[in-house]
Amino acid sequence: MTEAQQKFISDDEIYFKYLTQIKEDSPSIEDLIFQFPVFVGSVNLARLIMLYEVYNRTKELSGDILDIGTWKGFSFFAFAKFVKLFEPYSNTRVHCMDWFQGMNDTTEKLIARTGSSNNYDQISEENIRQLLRMQGLDGYAEVNNINLLTDLEDWCEKRPWHRFKLIFLDCGLEDVMEKVFVNLWDRLITGGIFMFDHFNSNASPKESYLINKYCPDRVVHQMSFSRSPTGYIIK
Repeated sequence: MTEAQQKFISDDEIYFKYLTQIKEDSPSIEDLIFQFPVFVGSVNLARLIMLYEVYNRTKELSGDILDIGTWKGFSFFAFAKFVKLFEPYSNTRVHCMDWFQGMNDTTEKLIARTGSSNNYDQISEENIRQLLRMQGLDGYAEVNNINLLTDLEDWCEKRPWHRFKLIFLDCGLEDVMEKVFVNLWDRLITGGIFMFDHFNSNASPKESYLINKYCPDRVVHQMSFSRSPTGYIIK
């Protein structure tokens, strides 16, 4: 369990008890989708609202959106749908970067990072591409299957024009995060937003260090209603 999670023990006990009951009740897929505010937890709803609020602050800027560490696609699909709704005629596209192999953590690392020993399955690349096609989002979003540790520099060199107005870093691996800062901080436009999922968290202790190292003297903002993402910088 992380230090931050200890603050919410009571809330989480209620939520996971509720989640167990919902699984037993087996509501229909149609209800889960069409009536999603009935079923979604307040923490996940707050996360979605925060993603929108941060996106909304970049809406009038020029540049693409980059989601690093896509996992099951929550933030990637949220950003793609925001662009479809609010920028239907702009050039903005949403990119995800992931190697689609999961974290490959040991049990000890999983417990330290998430408070759980469950190594939750990651969505496959084909799965995510299929969902984009089914929802008519493939024109708004692009999937990049990339090993950020070995291939990010080459990816950037092949795209000298590419600039971003919003980058969301949700990775947690120190060496990978450093590659992101080295190669992508200069690609974030002035006024753009760099958003972090684990700032000031022992779930990813080096994230705060790297922010101080590569973004010195920058104010790290939060949104008080959301547990995560935990902070963002306006460049």
